[in-house]
Amino acid sequence: MAKLKKLPRRVDEKAAEERLRAGLKKLKKDELIDLLVKCVNEVPDVMPTLEEYVEISDPPYDELLQITRIAIDKATYFNPRDINSNFDYDTLAYETVKKNFSKLIKLDGLSDVMELAVELLNAGSYQVSLSDEAEMLDELVACVTVATAAVKKAKLDPDVRRAWVAKLMKADRSGFIFPPGLKSLGK
Repeated sequence: MAKLKKLPRRVDEKAAEERLRAGLKKLKKDELIDLLVKCVNEVPDVMPTLEEYVEISDPPYDELLQITRIAIDKATYFNPRDINSNFDYDTLAYETVKKNFSKLIKLDGLSDVMELAVELLNAGSYQVSLSDEAEMLDELVACVTVATAAVKKAKLDPDVRRAWVAKLMKADRSGFIFPPGLKSLGK
């Protein structure tokens, strides 16, 4: 009986990358563009990586809102079986939320960002409270801080501002997530 050759358990990533490069070089420019678009459609997580290298125009306002809501869902998702452990979370989704909050504010969407911040804090504080070491806390606070800073700069009716701060505080399921300056906004 022939002795089987012991194979490595890992794929040679460098060799696989070389084969991919060689195959991609054979494609025409239009074919390569079609392939990238198909990859983004099938694997949406590819988009943030592409945005680092390619200047892509911002989507229309309503689409940006939808993308932000999806990013909030992705950022705050966790598997209930992983409660009280250091479960994985989507840091890129939190970055997308933060970036999109800034874009929406620049497009005069502060009221939508205020609403989304409440949604984010509600879901995110639940995620934080059920994780072992609250590793996503900094990302969550950074996102909500974009909203609180914009509210602080905006000339909002004091009653509207106080009502929003009350909603944020109520949305905080853990009771201890206070972005910088939140309490002073409620006065």
